[in-house]
Amino acid sequence: MKYRIISLCLAFVLLGLCEARAVEKKAPPSGPGAGKMIGAAPIPDLLGKPPPKAKAAAPDEKAPEGALPTSQAVPTPITPGDYVLYLKNGHRDKEWDEWIGPAFESFDSGSYATASIFLSKAYDKGCRDPMVLLRLGIYKESRGEAKEAAKLLRLAAEETPKHYPKHPIATGIHRHAGRALYKVDDFEAALPHLKEALKHEPEDFMLLLMTGQIERMKGNIKAARGYFERALAARMPAGMKPDPKSTVLGELMIITFEQGDLEACDRYVKAALKHDPKDKVALKYKGLVGRARFRQRELEIIKKISE
Repeated sequence: MKYRIISLCLAFVLLGLCEARAVEKKAPPSGPGAGKMIGAAPIPDLLGKPPPKAKAAAPDEKAPEGALPTSQAVPTPITPGDYVLYLKNGHRDKEWDEWIGPAFESFDSGSYATASIFLSKAYDKGCRDPMVLLRLGIYKESRGEAKEAAKLLRLAAEETPKHYPKHPIATGIHRHAGRALYKVDDFEAALPHLKEALKHEPEDFMLLLMTGQIERMKGNIKAARGYFERALAARMPAGMKPDPKSTVLGELMIITFEQGDLEACDRYVKAALKHDPKDKVALKYKGLVGRARFRQRELEIIKKISE
C-alpha cells in the first residue's frame, strides 16, 4: 500500500504559509542584514487571529465550529496505511495504543477537535510517535499555539528516522518543523530543517524566503541573496498580503545596496516600482541609488583633477 501522509503535509501547506508571521526587529548598527525583514514587509498572516477554541467533542462526533476550515481538510483518508505502519514500526505501548486508531481515523476524516482529544491523551501518556506528533503539532499550529506546535514538530522530525525512515513523513516533516520553529524565532533550529526541506522542494517560495531571511540575519549576505533571487523566480503563493513579490524585491534592494551593487539594486528598484508604483522601499532606494551614483561621479571628477 502506498502511504499517503504526504497529502496531509500538502493539505496544510497553505495553512502554515498563511499563519507564518515575522516581527520586525531593529538591526544592530554593527552588522548588515541583522534583524528580521529589514525594510520589507513581514510574512503575512491571512488568518488573523486564531479561530475560537473548539469545545471538547465526544468520540463519535464531528469537529464542532472552530476546528480547521473545511477548505483545509485532508482530501484523502490516510488511516489504513499509517495505522498499519504504526502497529508495525511505531512508538507503541499498551498505555496509549488504544487511542491511536481513533486519533488517526478522526483526524484523517476531518474531525480535528475530536482527534486532538485522542492525540493529546496518547501524548500525555508518553507516546512520541512521529505521526502522532505531526498531527498534534499541525492542530496546535492551526489553533495559534505556536510554541507548543514548534516543540511537537521538532520532536517529530527527530523521531522520524528511528521509526519511519522510508515513509513520506521523513521528507515532509522538515517543512513543518522549519516553519514552526521560524514562527517562534528559533532561527538556529529552523535553518537546518528549512535547508533539508529545500532538497526535496527546491523551488518552494516560502522555504526560500524564510531561509534567505535567516541567512541574512546571520550575516551570510551572499547566501541570502542567492535564496532571495531563487524565491523571486519561484511560483509565489496567491492572495498573500503584503504582496510576496514586493517582499522579495525589498530584500534584494537592501542586500544589493549594502553590497555596493548599484546596477542590481537599480534593476530591483525598477522592477518593484513597475509592480507597485507606490512601493515605499523601492522609492527609498531609488533615492539612495541616485545619491550614491552622484557621489561616484563626484569622486571620479576629483580623481581626474588630482591626476
